[in-house]
Amino acid sequence: MREIFLSLHFIGIAMAVGVSFAYLFIGLATRKDSDEDRLKVHSKIIPALGKMSHIGFGLLIITGLGMLHRYFAAMAKMPLLHAKLTLVVILFALVIYLTRLGKKVVRTQNIEALNKLQKLGKISFILGLVIIILAVYNFN
Repeated sequence: MREIFLSLHFIGIAMAVGVSFAYLFIGLATRKDSDEDRLKVHSKIIPALGKMSHIGFGLLIITGLGMLHRYFAAMAKMPLLHAKLTLVVILFALVIYLTRLGKKVVRTQNIEALNKLQKLGKISFILGLVIIILAVYNFN
């Protein structure tokens, strides 16, 4: 059962962090485009990548909780796990905000909201990478 949870957890990581990679590279590819063109491109991809992010994050939370019970007794001696879980909560809140901001971009075609979305997306990308690094060091 652990292998199934771990496999699904890695799929969730690929989906959730993959969205951050996608936004990063789409932002780089469209950085010299006009605001109108950037809004067109992002308005098409935001809904799809948002769904991918939510599915990935859902898998992460469900499988993470499913695997975490094994560590309850030892959690007091696992500061990296505490740091990782804290960052997961922060990332979860940021993803909720990014989702709302993404819907605003699609609905209003607001370039300022898109610029803010891209800046905060970079932060979510960095948080995702730090969470992965902490997990590797914690469980290695």
